[in-house]
Amino acid sequence: MRARDARRLHRELVDQLVGSGAITDPRVEEAFRAVPRQVFLPGVPAERAYADEAIVTRRDAQGRPISSSSQPTIMALMLGQLGVRPGHRVLEVGAGTGYHAALLARLALHDGRVTTVDLDREITAEAQRRLRDAGVRGVRVRTGDGWDGWPADAPFDRVIATVGVDDVAPAWAAQLAPGGRIVAPLWLRGGFQITVALEPRDDCLVATSVLGCGFMRLRGPHAGLAAYVDARGWTVSVDDGEAEAARALDAALAGGLREEPVARPPQHWELRLLLDEPDAVAAFPRGATCSLPALLTSDPAGFAVVDGATLRSAGAPEVAARLRAAAARAAPLTVDRLRLRVAPHADPAPAARWVLVRRDHVLLLDEPEAEHQ
Repeated sequence: MRARDARRLHRELVDQLVGSGAITDPRVEEAFRAVPRQVFLPGVPAERAYADEAIVTRRDAQGRPISSSSQPTIMALMLGQLGVRPGHRVLEVGAGTGYHAALLARLALHDGRVTTVDLDREITAEAQRRLRDAGVRGVRVRTGDGWDGWPADAPFDRVIATVGVDDVAPAWAAQLAPGGRIVAPLWLRGGFQITVALEPRDDCLVATSVLGCGFMRLRGPHAGLAAYVDARGWTVSVDDGEAEAARALDAALAGGLREEPVARPPQHWELRLLLDEPDAVAAFPRGATCSLPALLTSDPAGFAVVDGATLRSAGAPEVAARLRAAAARAAPLTVDRLRLRVAPHADPAPAARWVLVRRDHVLLLDEPEAEHQ
């Protein structure tokens, strides 16, 4: 493809991001226009490089994706949440291709500094090389566990994670400068993710912005216990107990699936199910890319899933009855209605509508009562 055509595709992608509302800050728009994504994706055709989609760039020995160039829309939304200004010192957790670090450097300008950290030495070496080839300055590429931040370059005015986490690393908050902000993709339950902008307030981190997102999980010792398990044509996302969940799913499905009609629940009820029901999971039939709301129990083994106006179930029949009841009383819950605080462990635990216990913190989630019917 000719360079002129690649520049046109680049321009059209940014126009699309502005038109959709993903970019609202003129400085973020300028950064996207100044930094060509294709430079950081060698071997990827311009048509793909400038498509609004995530592109996997590295897989592990089992073929699972471990690094990617995130979807430009998600990048733009998170950069809007982050609010980098000239002179800011920025920590990025997850180096990826180096493209996102280049955008951050453009926003921080010459008086600022970006430190990008990744666990994988091959990923950091490639990011370093691509940043150098693109002529990007002001980025320090480091190999290490981003969960620990990077004390040598602290304090940071902004911290951003480009990998999914189920908690906020204490080091990120400890290395935050006064008036600083953290943006991270948080896994809630059942693989449901939100990207949150967090600012210190008293002894908590308080979300000032909450959006939906989807990211690969952090790797290493702080990755958490969430996992995907497979059995008999189904995959479910569980929060812990991977081996037990795999056995339960296999045992429940051994007798085959039953089908029955169910009143179609309202849109956006899945998040409420995940937060209300301790046995809720996200389920994927073979070949599907979008999840379905489901319940999975181990004692007795039972599985039930709602797909539109159909309830499919296997194993213990009471699991299907529970999901039917949950669907009947379902009310929508969208991420923009969530109020989130990240608080230290305390006895008794702080009050909240939903409390998700993590290793280092508790996630306190609320919904304005006036909006919940």
